[in-house]
Amino acid sequence: DAIVLAVSVQYLTDPFTVFADIARCLVPGGLCIVAMSHRCFPTKAVQAFHQLSPPDRVGLVASYMSTSEAYDTIEFADRSPPGADPLWLIYGRTPPR
Repeated sequence: DAIVLAVSVQYLTDPFTVFADIARCLVPGGLCIVAMSHRCFPTKAVQAFHQLSPPDRVGLVASYMSTSEAYDTIEFADRSPPGADPLWLIYGRTPPR
């Protein structure tokens, strides 16, 4: 099983709780995938997304997963199409039983 958060992580006001709850809902070995870009609604995004560089934003999202201690594998992939907005994926997998 997998859960995908598409271009919405920058609006979470309690991300650590959200990622812990996602992990709780996943089957053992389940996958949480966050798809993000540099775009956002400036008036709605949390302050960190305004202040951090794009690589640091990716690191922040990875920290949302690692802080919950519910994901045993966290990986990053850049799937940006040539000449278009970036598409960054952060994968977190829950431990198998």
